[in-house]
Amino acid sequence: MCRTPTSRPLQRDNVAEADVVYRPIHGNEELTCMAPVENGPVDVEQLRERERLRRAERALARARGELPPLDAERRAGKTARILAPPAAPPVAVFSHARPSATAAIPARLVAVLQRLATDVGDSDVFGDLGSATDEPRLVDVVSCIELLPPLHGVEYLIELTHAGLPVLDTGTLTRAEGLTAGRADFDGVESTSAWALFTAWLAARGGEALPTWACLRLAGELPLNLLDDLVEADWLHPDDARTLVQKGTEALPADRAVYLTARIAPALLSDTDVADLGWDDETRRRRFTSGERLAPPSEGHDTWSILSSFRDGETSVLRSEPTAALRPGVADLVGRLRRCTSNCSVLSDLAADKGLWGLLEKLLPPGQVLSADSEFTAWAAVRRMYRILADAHVDALLAADGGAAAFGAASVQAMALRSESTRWWQQRADREARCVQAYLGYLDATSDNGERLRHAKTQLDQIRPKRRPRERPGRQRGAPPEYLARVSANVDLLDHLQHVGRPRDVLNPYLALGVPHDSDASDWRSAWRFLRQTVPTEWIEEINAAKDRIQRREDARRKNESAPELYAFPLEPFRWRAPSVVSPWFRPQAEPLRRRSGVSTGADVRRLAEDAAHEIIHEAAQRCAP
Repeated sequence: MCRTPTSRPLQRDNVAEADVVYRPIHGNEELTCMAPVENGPVDVEQLRERERLRRAERALARARGELPPLDAERRAGKTARILAPPAAPPVAVFSHARPSATAAIPARLVAVLQRLATDVGDSDVFGDLGSATDEPRLVDVVSCIELLPPLHGVEYLIELTHAGLPVLDTGTLTRAEGLTAGRADFDGVESTSAWALFTAWLAARGGEALPTWACLRLAGELPLNLLDDLVEADWLHPDDARTLVQKGTEALPADRAVYLTARIAPALLSDTDVADLGWDDETRRRRFTSGERLAPPSEGHDTWSILSSFRDGETSVLRSEPTAALRPGVADLVGRLRRCTSNCSVLSDLAADKGLWGLLEKLLPPGQVLSADSEFTAWAAVRRMYRILADAHVDALLAADGGAAAFGAASVQAMALRSESTRWWQQRADREARCVQAYLGYLDATSDNGERLRHAKTQLDQIRPKRRPRERPGRQRGAPPEYLARVSANVDLLDHLQHVGRPRDVLNPYLALGVPHDSDASDWRSAWRFLRQTVPTEWIEEINAAKDRIQRREDARRKNESAPELYAFPLEPFRWRAPSVVSPWFRPQAEPLRRRSGVSTGADVRRLAEDAAHEIIHEAAQRCAP
C-alpha cells in the first residue's frame, strides 16, 4: 500500500486493490505514490515519469517567481503541518481516465524558441516544437543565442527564463534586465568584468562618486570620446582628479595618463609632457608666467603676446585686432580697456585690481587734469603732478618760455588735488599738493627772500601734524614716520636757507635734472649726460652744480655721514609707487586641454553594453554546459 510522507494510512472502498486509485482527501501535493491505473496492475515507471514531470514544472515555477524557493516552501509546509488539525485519512476513488504519460512544452516557451530558430536562420534547429514533449537541451539553446548580436541574445535569454527555461540564474537575470533597460546599479565591488565597467560608466554619467579602482578602469578602458564626455560633465572633484592622476601615472598607459592629466589637472604635467602633446597654448602660458616677454606669433597677436604687452604697460596692442582666438576672459579685458580709452575714464571694476594700475595709468589722457575721486585716480593724479614738476625743470632749461607753461600745469594739477574731504586717499593727496604748492610758491615768489620763505613755510605748517600734550616728538598719532621726517626736513631746509642767505640754491637737484627725488644713480647720471649735451651753455653750470650736490649726498650716505638736506617729496613715497601686487591676469592658471576626440554616438555606448552582454551570454553557456 502507498502511504503519505507522514505515513498516514490511506482509506479505500471495498473494491479490489488493483482497480482503485488512491488520492488524499485534501488533495495534498506531497503525495508521491498515486497510482493512476484502472483495472490493471500498478505501472511504477509511469508513476516515476509523472513525478519527474511534476517536479520539473514546480522548478520552472520557482524560476519564474510563481512559487517560493524550495527551502522556504519546506519551512512553510512544516509549520503548517504542526499548526493544522489532524488531517482525515485519504479515500480511494475510482479513476476512469488514463492521464498522458508525457506533458507538452508550454506554448509561451514554444513561441520564444520558434522566434529564436527563425532569427538564427534554421527553423528546424529545435525540431517540431508543436508536438515535442521534451524541451531542447539548454546547451543547444545557448549555442543558438551565441550566433546573434549580443544585446539581442541577452533579450532572448531573459524571455526564455521567464518562459520557463532556466538558462539564467536569478542574479544573472537581474543583470541582464538592467543591461537591456540601461539602468543597472553599480554595486561598488571591485571587479575586472565588463559588467562592472558598464555599471561604473552609468554611475559616473549619473554623477555618483566612484571608488578609485572604478575611476582607473574608466580612465583606462573607456573609448576616448566617452571618457571626454565624463570629463566635460565634471565627472571628478578636483581633489579626486589629482588622486586619480597620481595613481593613473603608474596604472594607465603612458599616452592615456598624459592625456587624462591634461584634461583634468594640466598643472601636474611636466614641460616634457606638454611638448609631447603638442600643446602650444600651455607652452606659451608657462613661458609667460615665468616672466618671459612673448612676441606675437607670425599670424598676429594671441592671448599671451597681449598679456605680455599689458604687463609691461604697453597699450598700443589695443589698436590692433588679434588674429588668434583669445581666452574668453582676455577678450573681455581687451574690450573693457578699449572702452576706457574711448571714454577717457577708467572703469571702477578694473581699478579695483591694483595689479592693473600701471596699465590703466597709461590709458588716462595726457593733458587731462586729474582729481582724487577714487583711490586709483588719487594715486595717478599725485604721480602725474610730480612728473609734470620734474619735466618743468627740464623745460626751464630748454623751452623758450623758461618752463612757465610746465610749472603752471604742475600748479593747476596741485590745485585740483586740494580737498577738505575725510577720505584717506583724498587727505593724503591734499598733503602732497600742499607740499608742491609750497615748493612752487618759493620758486615763483617775486618779493624778497624772507617773503618767499614765509609763504612756503606757511604751506608746510598747514600739513605738519601738531604734537599733542604728553606725546613724544615724532610719535604724532596717525602720521607715518617717513612723512613726519620729510615735512620736518623741508621746514628745516627753508629755515636754513633763510639764515645762510642762499635763496637761489636749487631746493632739489634731482628735479633740476628732471628725475624723481632719490632716483638711482644710473637714472640721474643718464639725465645729466643728456642735459649736458642738450641745454644751452649758460645752463651747464647749473646742471653740473645739481650733479655735484647729488654726488656729495650719496658719498655722505656711503660714509654714514650727515648728508645735505634737500626739499624732499613725495612726502609718502611708498604710497605713490606702482603697486607690487601681481594682477590675476598676469598669473593665469592652466586651463584643461580641449577634447581631441569626436562627439560620442549611440554606437559607442552600444559597444560598451555589448561587452557586458557577451559576458552574460558566456556565463549562461557555462551554466548550461553538460
